[in-house]
Amino acid sequence: LTAECRSLSSLAAAMFMDVDALRAEAARVRFARTPRGRVYNVLGIAFGVLCCYKIVNACVNIVFDRHARSDPVTVGLEWALYLLNVDIDVQFWSQSVSFALVGAIIVSSI
Repeated sequence: LTAECRSLSSLAAAMFMDVDALRAEAARVRFARTPRGRVYNVLGIAFGVLCCYKIVNACVNIVFDRHARSDPVTVGLEWALYLLNVDIDVQFWSQSVSFALVGAIIVSSI
C-alpha cells in the first residue's frame, strides 16, 4: 500500500508539472497574439538573423583570413543617415549601436 501511495504521489507531481507547463505555454501563446507579443516576436527573429549572420561572417573571415569592412548595423546606419541627410561619424556610432543591440539581446533573453 505504501509503494502504491508513493507511485501515485510521484504520478500526481508529474501531472501537476505537466499542467503547469501547459498553462505557461497557453499564457505564452496568448501573449504572442497581442501587438506587443508580435513586436517581440519580430525583434526576436531579427536578432536571431543578425546573430547567425555575424557568426557565419566571423567564421568565413577566420577561415579565409579576411578583415570585415562593414556589418549590417553599419550598412543600416549609413542608409538611415543618408535618408535623413545627417552627417555624423558612422564608424563610431555603428560600434555604439552594435554594442547597444548586443545589450538588448542579452536583456531580452533574461
